[in-house]
Amino acid sequence: MRSATIVTPGTTIRASAAIPNHTRGDGCFECRREECGNFRLDPGEDCDDGNLTPGDSCSATCKIEFCGDGITNDQTGHTHEDCDTRGNSATCNFDCTTAVCGDGITNPAYTPPGAPGPEQCDPPDEGNGCSSVCRFEHCGNGVKDTGEECDGLDGVVGDQHCSPDCHIERCGNGILDPGEQCDDGNNRDDDSCVSSNPGTATCKIATCGDGKVWVGHEECDDGARNGTPESHCSTTCRRQICGNGILDPSEQCDDGNTQPGDGCSPTCQFEHCGDGVVTAPEQCDPGPAGETTTCNRDCTNQRCGDGKVNVAAGEQCDDGNTIQTDDCLDTCKLNVCGDGVVDASGPARTEECDDGNAINDDGCNNRCTRPVCGNGIKDQGEQCDDGNTATGDGCSSTCVFEATGDGCSSTCVFEHCGDGIVNHGEECDAAGESATCNLDCTLRRCGDGKVNQAAGEECDDGANNADDRDCTASCKKNVCGDGLRDVSGPHHFEECDDSNQNNNDGCSNACTTPLCGNHVVDQGEQCDDGNDIDSDACNHCFNARCGDGVVRDGVEECDDGARNGTPESDCSTTCRHDGNTQSGDGCSSTCQFERCGNGVVDDGEQCDPGPLGETPTCNRDCTNQRCGDGKINVAAGEQCDDGNQVQTDDCLNTCKLNVCGDGFADTVGPARSEECDDGNAINDDGCNNACTRPVCGNGIKDQGEQCDDGNTTSGDGCSPACHFEVCGNAIVDPGEECDDGPNNGTLASTCSTTCHVVACGNGVVEQGEDCDDHNQVTERCPYGATGCTVCDATCHGVAGATSLCGDGGVDPASGEACDDGNTSCGACSPDCKAETSARASGWLVVPAGAHFQTGDTFVASDGATTAIFEFTVNATPSPNLEIIQITIDTTMTSDAIAADIIAGIKSAALKIDATPEAPGSDGNTTVMLLHLQPTSNGNQPILTAFADPSFHVSGMAGGQGGNCATGQVCKKDIDCASQACNSGICQ
Repeated sequence: MRSATIVTPGTTIRASAAIPNHTRGDGCFECRREECGNFRLDPGEDCDDGNLTPGDSCSATCKIEFCGDGITNDQTGHTHEDCDTRGNSATCNFDCTTAVCGDGITNPAYTPPGAPGPEQCDPPDEGNGCSSVCRFEHCGNGVKDTGEECDGLDGVVGDQHCSPDCHIERCGNGILDPGEQCDDGNNRDDDSCVSSNPGTATCKIATCGDGKVWVGHEECDDGARNGTPESHCSTTCRRQICGNGILDPSEQCDDGNTQPGDGCSPTCQFEHCGDGVVTAPEQCDPGPAGETTTCNRDCTNQRCGDGKVNVAAGEQCDDGNTIQTDDCLDTCKLNVCGDGVVDASGPARTEECDDGNAINDDGCNNRCTRPVCGNGIKDQGEQCDDGNTATGDGCSSTCVFEATGDGCSSTCVFEHCGDGIVNHGEECDAAGESATCNLDCTLRRCGDGKVNQAAGEECDDGANNADDRDCTASCKKNVCGDGLRDVSGPHHFEECDDSNQNNNDGCSNACTTPLCGNHVVDQGEQCDDGNDIDSDACNHCFNARCGDGVVRDGVEECDDGARNGTPESDCSTTCRHDGNTQSGDGCSSTCQFERCGNGVVDDGEQCDPGPLGETPTCNRDCTNQRCGDGKINVAAGEQCDDGNQVQTDDCLNTCKLNVCGDGFADTVGPARSEECDDGNAINDDGCNNACTRPVCGNGIKDQGEQCDDGNTTSGDGCSPACHFEVCGNAIVDPGEECDDGPNNGTLASTCSTTCHVVACGNGVVEQGEDCDDHNQVTERCPYGATGCTVCDATCHGVAGATSLCGDGGVDPASGEACDDGNTSCGACSPDCKAETSARASGWLVVPAGAHFQTGDTFVASDGATTAIFEFTVNATPSPNLEIIQITIDTTMTSDAIAADIIAGIKSAALKIDATPEAPGSDGNTTVMLLHLQPTSNGNQPILTAFADPSFHVSGMAGGQGGNCATGQVCKKDIDCASQACNSGICQ
C-alpha cells in the first residue's frame, strides 16, 4: 500500500532537490518499499517476480520454488512437477512425480491399488521377487503370488481360510488342516473320511450318525434321525424292517412276521382297540378318531342306553336307563329347564316345575322354580327382585320399589353431584375434586379433556394429548427445556428442545436453533439484530467495521474489503475516497491510478510493460530485464534469478533451475543439495535419479540390490543389505526358525516350507508325517465308530480304538449303563442306556355262570406254551386232550368259576401265576395274571370267543428282557428266554 500526503486547499507544493536514497535493508530503497512482490530483489529474497502467487518459480515469500518445497510448480514456469509433498507421500514421489507402481521408484508411503500395504520394490517383476503391485513376493505378504493358492484374503472365497504356507485349507487336499480330523485327498462322502463342505476344512472321520453312508460298513445313515420314528435307519446304521424279529426304536413289537391278528400288526404296532382293525373280541373299531356314530370308544356298537356317552352319535349323556325324570332323558339328551320335562330325581340337579318356556310371570320361572320374593327373578306380581329381602336398597322385602334415584334420596335429601354420595348416573362423588374423581362426578383419567388439578394435571386436551403437542401425554404443559419438542402446537411451536437453558449448545433457551437473524446472540455471533440487513451496525451477525467489504449506511463512503488503500481500489483504509485532483499522489488529475503497469513510463521507471505485467525486455517493476538482476521474468524464459553467476547453487547462471539430471551438481543449495549429477535418470550407474550416491536404505533399488524399502530394518521383507527376506533363500531371516533353501520341506531337511522346524503336533502335515492334529496324543475313534483311522503321537495314521453298544463292555464315559453283547435282545436296551427287566402281566374278568354258554373259549400263552380253555355249561364235555375243559353250571358264582380257571392254568403248566381278587359290586371276579419270568416273550395276547361280553380280558404285556434265543450272546440269566446264561451264551 502506498501512503499519501494530505494537502490543505490553497497550499502550493514545490518539488525539492532530489535526496539520494540508495541504502538497502532499511525498508526503503530508491523511494520504494522493500517488500516481496515489488519486482526488486531486496535483502533476504532469493527472487521477486512482482506477485505473491505460488507455483510460478518464485514463492509468495520470494523464495525460489523447487521440488521438495511443498508447492506444485506450474509447468509453464520451469521444470514440470506433477505434485510436491516435500518427499514421498501416499500420492507423490520424492522427485515430484505421481506415485505409480512401475515408475521405478520405491515409495514406502504409497500403497498401489489392490496391494495390502505400501510399495516394497519397483519396478514389478512377477516370479522374480517383485509382484505386480510392487510388493515382495513371499508367503504372508497378503498377495497371491506365482505358485501360491492364496495369501491372506487374496485368493479365498466365502468361508475359506488360507494356511500359513499359502495353500487353501479345504477338505480333499490331502493335508490335515486345522479343524480337520482326517484328509484322504478326495471329496467322497462314502468312505472313512467325509466332508460337509468340500470347499472348506471340514474333513471328519466317518461315524454312524453323520448322515453319510459309509459303503461296506453302514446300510443307511439318516444322521440325528437314526432310531427315531421318522427314520428307517437304526442307531447302529442298520435298516429297520418290520418282521425281522428285532424290536427297532420305531416299533412297539416285532413277532417275526407281518401277519395281522396275532397281537402284533403288519406295521409292528400293538393291535388294540382304536387301531382301526376289528380283532376279537371287538364288535367294531373306530380307529384313531376315538369313536364314530356307530362305534363307541371301547370298540362296542353304539346304542342309547348302553351307559357310554358317544358324542359323535349326538349323545349328550347316557345313564344306562330309560327313566325320563332324571338328569338324562331316554333320548340320551340332557334334561334341561324349559324342555317341558320335570327333572325330579336328579341327581345332579332337580326342578320344582318345567312348563316348557322361559317366561317368568306364568307360575314357573326360567329357572324352573316356583315364584318367591328374593330369588333374584322378577316374578308375576313383583315390581323388583334384587336377590334379597333387605330394605333400604331400592327394592323392599316384599319386592316393590323403594323410591330412590329420582332426585330425592331415601332420606329425603336432594341427590346431586358433590354431595359425597355416588347417586344414580354418577361414576364417583368425592364432594369436590380429588386425585381420582373429577368435579362432574366422573372418574379422572389423563385424556378425558378435563383438567384435574388435584391429580397434578396442568392441561388436558383429550384425544389430542401427545408429547409433540402443547399438552403432553402425561397432561403436563409442553415447555421449552422439558426435552419434549412441541412440533404440532397448535399454539406453541419449538425448533428444538435439549432439556436445558444453555444458549451455546445448538439449541437456545427459547428452543430455537442457532440462526443469524433470530434476535438471539448465539455461539460464534458478535451481534444479532433480528434482520438480514448487512449495511447496518450488525453485518451478518458480526459487528460492522471498515474493511469488511460492506458499505455501512451513513458511516462509510466506500469499502472494498482487503483492497482498501491498494492501487486496485479507490477506497482508502478509512473507507473514504481520494478527495482531490492533484497528480503525483498516486491518483491522477483524471482520477486514474499513477502506478507501474499503466503502460506509461512515469518518472522513476525504466520501462512499463502495461497490463501484461511483464515482457521479455521489461520486468514487472518497470525495470529493464537482465538475467542476474534478481528478478524472475517468466516472459523472458527465466525459471529463477538469484542475482549471481554461481553454477553450483539452486539457480544456474542461465536463470534456469538447477535440477537433478542436468549435469550440474547443486552442492550449495540453499533449498536443496545434490551429492552428484551425472546428467541422466539411470539408477544403476553410481549416481541415482535422486542425485544421491547408491546406499541401501535410500528407497531406490540401486545396482546390486534386490530391493530397497527406504530403511535398514530387518523383518519387513527387505533385509538391511537390501535383499529379499523370503523363506527359501537359505538365510534365516527374522521370524524364521530355519531356512535350508531348496531342501525346505524335503526329507533331507528338518525345515518346513514355511521355514519352521518340523515338529509333530504343530497342526501342519510336514515331511515324514502322515497327519498332524495339533497334538502328540493317540486319539480314540468316536463312540460307535468302526474302522476309523486316527493320528497317533508320532503323526502317523493308525487304526483307532473305539467302543460301541453291543460289544459286551460297559462304557460309562459314553453314557452306557449296560452292554449284554448285542443290540437285538436281552435285558439291556438297544442303545445300552438302561437295563430293562420286567414280567408281563394281564387279567381276566370272570362273570357268574349265567353268562356262559357251551363252547365259550379263550386262549392264553406264556410265550413258549399255548393253552386253549373251553367251557361246557350243564353238560358233559366232549373228550379232547388238546383242550382244557372247564365244566360249570349256570348257578355257579364268578369266584368259583375263577378258581376252576386258575386250576386249569396250573394244569396247562403255563409259566403264569394266576391270583383271584374278591368279587366286585357287579358280581364279577378279576383274575390277575403275572408271568413267572422277566421276558418280553411273555407279551402275548389272550384271545377270546364268548357270546356274552361280560367275560373280557387284557392280554399279557409289559414284559422286558429275557428274549435271547439259545446260542445268542448274553451277560446275565435275565437276558435269555431260558433264564440260563452260561459262559456268555444263552443255553
